[in-house]
Amino acid sequence: MALRMLTKKAVKAIVGIIDRMFNRIKGRVLGPSHAKGERNTGHRPLLSLPGIYRAAAAEEGAKPNDRMANSLATIAASYLDAQREATKAKVVHAVNSWVAQDPDADVEDTLVDHLSPIWEQVTQNVTKIVDTEGTAARNLGSLEGISKAAASSD
Repeated sequence: MALRMLTKKAVKAIVGIIDRMFNRIKGRVLGPSHAKGERNTGHRPLLSLPGIYRAAAAEEGAKPNDRMANSLATIAASYLDAQREATKAKVVHAVNSWVAQDPDADVEDTLVDHLSPIWEQVTQNVTKIVDTEGTAARNLGSLEGISKAAASSD
């Protein structure tokens, strides 16, 4: 008996769902320009990484540097893109393994068993990325103000 595998169409569907999910995350966290066609990402400018940076700089009395805000967003986008690719590989591998090992098993229960640990890890990783980059944005925004204050006191 030959091993069963996911079809190219099934892999494409899985990858598409993960891409849309990460585009929505990027749109929400970084801004609509990072959402790659996704609409209604729930973006709130003040809660985005560029917004956190701008607010921290303004709080310290400095004019936010747009290049710095864009740089912060680009760095965070790179980390999220890396997590996106890792997620695709893990999910496709898990589903492919399940199809090959036990194609007649109950789909819902089996997928929950195989994918739950992956989604938990992805959620933790994305949360860590957003928290870490949010802290960096806040710190750099504050530093912008401190630098301005130090320069004006000279």
